[in-house]
Amino acid sequence: MRRILRTWTCGLMVAGAVLAQGSMPSDAGNNRSNEVKAGATAIPKIVMSDAARAALASARDVAVKVRGLAGDEQLAALQAAAQAYDRVASDLANEPVAAAQAAYSSGELWRRHGSLAEAERCYLTASQLDAERYAQRGKLAAADMQRRSERFELSLQTYREAAAVEPTTARAQTARIWQARVLQSMGRDVDALVAFRGALASATSPRQVLEVSNYLARALIDGADLSGADQVLKQADAAIATAVVETPDDAERLHKVLESMSARKALQRARDQEAKTARDAQQLEATKNGG
Repeated sequence: MRRILRTWTCGLMVAGAVLAQGSMPSDAGNNRSNEVKAGATAIPKIVMSDAARAALASARDVAVKVRGLAGDEQLAALQAAAQAYDRVASDLANEPVAAAQAAYSSGELWRRHGSLAEAERCYLTASQLDAERYAQRGKLAAADMQRRSERFELSLQTYREAAAVEPTTARAQTARIWQARVLQSMGRDVDALVAFRGALASATSPRQVLEVSNYLARALIDGADLSGADQVLKQADAAIATAVVETPDDAERLHKVLESMSARKALQRARDQEAKTARDAQQLEATKNGG
C-alpha cells in the first residue's frame, strides 16, 4: 500500500461524517488551482511603501525573462529571478508585508528551478513575515518541498501546522489529504486510513467528498478490505445525490467526477482477481480429490 461556490445540504455534510466513521481496519502539486478558500474572511488591502513597490516591480522584470526559455537557459533565468526576489526580501526587512511577498515569489521560482531547500526556506520566511497572508499557503508549500525531498516526518508536522491555520479552507483540506498520502508512503497504513477518514469528515464541498472518498476507497482496496471500499463508494454516491448545485451544468460535472473515480475500476479489478483466485483454488482442490 504505497500509493489527492457550490452550495450543499446539511445531508451532504452529515454523509461526510458517516463516511469517515465507516468500518475501521483491524493513503496533486500539488494542485493549487483548486485552493479557493471556503468561508474565509476577506484579505485586507496590501499596504507598502512606494520604494517597496518599485523593488518588487524590478524583481518582476527579472522574472519575466524566464518566459519562453528552456533547458539551461531557463534554469539560469529562474535562478537570477529567485535571487532578485531574495535581495528584495532582505532589503525590505523593515517592511514585512512586502518582504513576505518577495520571499514567497522567490520560493515559487526556486521550486521551478528544482532547488527544494531554497524554496522551502523562502516559503517559511513568507509564512513568518506575513502570517495573515502567507501562514497557511507558505507552510503548505514548504511541506510539499519537505515531502518531495523525502523528509516525511517533518512534512507531516508542517502539513498539520498548515491545516491548523484555517481548518475550513481548501488549502487545509489539501494539507490533510497529503498527511494521509505521506503516511501511506511511509508504510503506516492504519494511520493513513485514520487520516483519510479525518479528511473526509472535514470535507466541506461535494468535490472534496469525492476526492477523499476516492483516496480512502483505494487505500482500503490496497489493504484488501473490498467491502469497506464498496461501502465508502456507496456512501459517496448517496452523499452526492443529496448535493444541491447552482446549475444543471454543475450537476453534470459533479456526476462526471463521481463516475470517473478511479477507485471504482480498482475495486472491480480486485473483485475479479478475488473471484479468479477462488476459482483456481476450487479447481486445484477438485484435481486433488479426483487424483
